[in-house]
Amino acid sequence: MAWVADVSTARAGLRPKGAASTRGGVLTERDQEWLRWIGRWRAVTAEQVARWFVPELSSGVKVVERRARVWRELGLVETRRILATTPAVHTLRGPAMTLFGISGPVRHPLVGQLSHDLAVVDLAIWLRQRDRSLKFLTEREIRATDDPNTDTPLLAVKAAEGSGRKLVFPDLISITVRADGSGAATAHEVELTSKDHPRMVALMTSYVVSEGIVAAHYYAAPPLRRRITKAAAEVNGWAKSAGAVGVPITVSGWDWLTPEGQSTRTGVEE
Repeated sequence: MAWVADVSTARAGLRPKGAASTRGGVLTERDQEWLRWIGRWRAVTAEQVARWFVPELSSGVKVVERRARVWRELGLVETRRILATTPAVHTLRGPAMTLFGISGPVRHPLVGQLSHDLAVVDLAIWLRQRDRSLKFLTEREIRATDDPNTDTPLLAVKAAEGSGRKLVFPDLISITVRADGSGAATAHEVELTSKDHPRMVALMTSYVVSEGIVAAHYYAAPPLRRRITKAAAEVNGWAKSAGAVGVPITVSGWDWLTPEGQSTRTGVEE
């Protein structure tokens, strides 16, 4: 896996030349920037778009919703209210993906995954608020780059035995640019539903032995935190005894929108 500080290779074609900034039913340059960002995820809310681009604007959500009406009129975005407990979500349609050169199939939000998908977007926003220098790669971008059956993944991680898959596609990768211009990649996983212990151990082991990931951090829903911390302790113990070069797996709490302030553990049960 060859990491570079500039992630433009993984997002090739996502920066077409914009039209002149106009209003009404024509896309502005800002529209195009926002739509390209929406295309990086399976689904996002207007509030998430506003928090990423205009967090200082109190009317940001209304601005996004107003522009979304134009996007829908142009056939570029689909807006759906899927869960009563969450706002409507926006996804790119095929014409928008073609317009911006975004590879891969059109992604539609799934009921069973929507809470997780939105939580990953919230995590990226939270991480960016803490460090504006971070670069990000989303799972959609990683999957668009690497075929699940490839033996030579560029961005995905080769799966350890017992994980039930050939490759691991992180929920999110953040990249810190080193002084020499290279990139240090950290994998982030949001865990809101339970996985059996052997599978969780195998998935974590994939990160520990990976040559491209320098850190792996899990954000666990409160009911799952103890189990995930136990799996991390087992993997970290094995890595230490085996002299593995990989970094320890760390686990912190995730209470929907409040990862901040949660204590971080390196596989030590509370």
